Amino acid sequence: MLSLKARKMRLFLIAVVWMAPLALFASSALENQHDKRIEKSKNTFSSNSHTKLGEQYCITYGNPQAEIQLVEYFSLSCPLCLKLLKQDFPKLKEKYVCSGDVFWVLHPDPADILTLQMMECLGKLSDREKQVFFEGLLSRLSKNPSKKIVYWMQTILAEWGRAIPELQELSFLEKTETFQDAYKYVQQTNAPKEVPTIEVNGEVQEAFPSYAFIDKVISDLLEVKNQNQKTKSSFLSAIDQNSLKTPSKLGGSL
Repeated sequence: MLSLKARKMRLFLIAVVWMAPLALFASSALENQHDKRIEKSKNTFSSNSHTKLGEQYCITYGNPQAEIQLVEYFSLSCPLCLKLLKQDFPKLKEKYVCSGDVFWVLHPDPADILTLQMMECLGKLSDREKQVFFEGLLSRLSKNPSKKIVYWMQTILAEWGRAIPELQELSFLEKTETFQDAYKYVQQTNAPKEVPTIEVNGEVQEAFPSYAFIDKVISDLLEVKNQNQKTKSSFLSAIDQNSLKTPSKLGGSL
């Protein structure tokens, strides 16, 4: 797992060694846009929830109105994150997302250049395009070095009419809003302490998010939901029965 300190240090080195210092605060307009998104996130999630990057950087699956809202924080430089994404997530998606029970958000944690480059691409795509793009990216990560992965990203974006010819250039990346957002995100105190981390209905789960752990958290929530529905149904049934008895009593007294 990548600790918060390690992730901050990576991005800090990127900023200091390769990035122009002025790029960190390139424009007040970018800061205002970012602050608005952060404020919106704070209003959307509970106090235990982590502050989020903008939704343009996230990949989402399922019904946004589902009762269970799960956020998975990941980085492309984290082997355990990749295991969760490539091996466990497809099974959990089939079991809970496709059934409509869970809305699943894959939230990047910008701990490395490759994740930043991915985020820059995601910002130009629709929700469905993000899914196709990300799944294609995952399938290639263990087979190709980073430069070939980035070349693949560029090829896909060009084919979809949103080419980013300078995606491999750090001098380009330093000037993007994506970098501004990523840098501010890792500097905040309300970022995940390590990845992978999951958040369920606004509550951060401190335990390591193995398949078994996530499966239990979701199944427990669904069990509570089912019990509540049964209780509600029993209560409504009792009301209906009482309402049927009332007219007969009234009728007998007339």
